[in-house]
Amino acid sequence: MTRITALSLGADICLKKDIQAVELIALIKAIIRRRELEIEDRGVDELSFGDLRLCRSEHTAFSGDKPLGLTPNEFDFLIYMMEQGRAVTKEELLLEVWKTDDSYLLVNVTGDLVKRLRKKPRKVGSNVYVAAVWGYGYRLEQRTSDIDKSA
Repeated sequence: MTRITALSLGADICLKKDIQAVELIALIKAIIRRRELEIEDRGVDELSFGDLRLCRSEHTAFSGDKPLGLTPNEFDFLIYMMEQGRAVTKEELLLEVWKTDDSYLLVNVTGDLVKRLRKKPRKVGSNVYVAAVWGYGYRLEQRTSDIDKSA
């Protein structure tokens, strides 16, 4: 009975040679439950903003169908910005992306990363860019016309 209870409560597999029908049914239900959760999780696995698409599980980023060669920090930065959907402070980025609050890194690291993230999407023709929010931090924005692409 403890094996059946374990399966019912979420254990993956508890098999023995002389498995009984009720135990096999509990095993199948556990596997189905896990698959349903995986399917639900896929909805948040991919994030998009403008023509930019990021996939967490595969650690890939695309602008349309063109891949962006992002470093792990660049990828994490974009994921965080997309999840927030708002302007974020440099301090917040240091805590959430780099997991530090070192004020020396504040100026150097975020500025350098943003500079690279402005070049890479522009290079493949993306309509997404990292905009500075004067005196605050950064936010993701979309270019609305070809005139904006020169910025």
